[in-house]
Amino acid sequence: MTTEANDHTGSEMGNVFFTGISTPLYSTDWTPKTTAGYAGSCIFLIFFTIIFRSLFAVKTIWENRWRDQAYNRRYIVVAHKQPISERLQADPDLKTGLLTVNGVDENIKVVTNSLQGPQPWRFSQDLPRAALYTLIVGVGYLL
Repeated sequence: MTTEANDHTGSEMGNVFFTGISTPLYSTDWTPKTTAGYAGSCIFLIFFTIIFRSLFAVKTIWENRWRDQAYNRRYIVVAHKQPISERLQADPDLKTGLLTVNGVDENIKVVTNSLQGPQPWRFSQDLPRAALYTLIVGVGYLL
């Protein structure tokens, strides 16, 4: 070999792959001393990775559910209407319409909220979302 091949212009790089089993995982207390301990550490990391990917699957499921809830959120607009109870008393044959909390209403406009732009902050959605993101980032950091 020539001297040019052995000449390094900085600090020497360590080996990326090696056969030693005494590498500490998270602290010096978790340093495998046997081959079985090393295999156990590898199995732990595999299960930890499965948990990490499962958290992303849970995130996708929750995000889809929250998007569907936002899409199905309805706003009922009734302008210049007398209460349904008074209309039913005036017209007992009134049988068609939309069933609402106030009773049956035949001339009601149901409006859905569009999903364009950011959705408003909701405690019931954004608190679990923040906890899930914190958990994902924490597990990702440990991996």
